[in-house]
Amino acid sequence: MKHQLPALLFLCLSLASVDGPAFGAPSSLDSVRLALTSGDLVRARALARAAFEADSSSAEARYLYATTLTDAPLAVRYFESVGADTTAPDSVRAASYGRCAGFAYANADYEKAGPLYARAWKISGDSTYQQFSRRCERLGKKDIDLSSALVPQKPKGSVFTLQVGSFGTLANAERQKAILARDFDDVRLSEASVKGTTYYRVHLGTFKDKDEAQAFARRNLRPKNVGFTVISE
Repeated sequence: MKHQLPALLFLCLSLASVDGPAFGAPSSLDSVRLALTSGDLVRARALARAAFEADSSSAEARYLYATTLTDAPLAVRYFESVGADTTAPDSVRAASYGRCAGFAYANADYEKAGPLYARAWKISGDSTYQQFSRRCERLGKKDIDLSSALVPQKPKGSVFTLQVGSFGTLANAERQKAILARDFDDVRLSEASVKGTTYYRVHLGTFKDKDEAQAFARRNLRPKNVGFTVISE
């Protein structure tokens, strides 16, 4: 069953590609990227807004401004405009489509996310996008099968994810998400209450079974010394 993430938790920092777009950008945009890389979201938002207000026609400025927004629907609109801008660098267009796809994916709208990932792949040639597009196709078929069987939602535990952090404050969870988003797509937050205490958890990826999740983690997380736990969704 499709689920909606709170807009506040969706910071649009999930990666559109492994390394992100390479900008031939002026120093103001470089400063935004540096702030994002260092996890200084407050400074990044301020610098990105200033760059955007100075030149809203710049695809790079719109992209980085959208990246820092906490208003997810507004961010998606900016990403869509950059993706459709044929004058923008291909890397920026692909990254923008990838971010739109990531938002749809996080909300389990695989029918929408798949074609967006496919566009990003067609523009950039990055096989990561192709893999997510195919995954959306598989997950979308699962949703159709469940609907035809009149099952209200997917059985609990049918898919798995990697929990790569659990924090008592949203700021710390956002910081961990931003760090992981430099290298991985589909990094997202969830909120849980345990004995009256709220925890903000960082999740990475969606996998069909535990073996796939563990193989991914061993290959990609252990070399970076990132702790993980495989959990069902």
